[in-house]
Amino acid sequence: MATTIDAKGDLIVGTGADTFDRLAVGGTNNHVLTVDSSTSTGLKWAAPASGGKTLLSTTSLSGASTTISSISGDYTDLDIVIYAQNPSANVVPIIKPNNATNARFIVNRSIVGSTGSSSATDLQYSGGGTVTAGRSDMAIFISIKNYASTAIEYKPFVYFGTGQYEASNYLIIDGGGSFYSTSAITSLVLSVPSGTQTGTVLIYGVK
Repeated sequence: MATTIDAKGDLIVGTGADTFDRLAVGGTNNHVLTVDSSTSTGLKWAAPASGGKTLLSTTSLSGASTTISSISGDYTDLDIVIYAQNPSANVVPIIKPNNATNARFIVNRSIVGSTGSSSATDLQYSGGGTVTAGRSDMAIFISIKNYASTAIEYKPFVYFGTGQYEASNYLIIDGGGSFYSTSAITSLVLSVPSGTQTGTVLIYGVK
């Protein structure tokens, strides 16, 4: 049995009656041993199955449109933080999950720059007016529930933040709604209808 061990962290695991095998240490620090009947040993190393928030990506906004792709589906909720968003023109910023052109949003009128219709094709988060060009004090938090599900049609979301629009009006932006889709959200497109934008987007996965 001693010769079966090859490296630090190796485990001896039973694989059946009077049989065993080596389970090599795997994953990264803080991974835990998890039951998985699909593996040869019935076990695997994996990230903890519940609790916590993980930073998945940090992206700088540039140009008229920025795409954040390959979003991990290993979490329950998706938290999005957009800060210091600075458009070059007075615009209404837009975010589209999966760049969906036929998306349906059910929204709270108080935080959406469009009509608040359930047939809206994009999510506008200016708070009812155009964001003033040359400002960098807009900060928005968006949380999408069950974003990775392919079975849940309505994925609820909430969001809030602050910004300046129409020259000198500051306001609190808050509200929520649902994104209608049977596809998992694997990418986000953040855009402005004219000009360019700068800023930073943080994507977190939440268990």
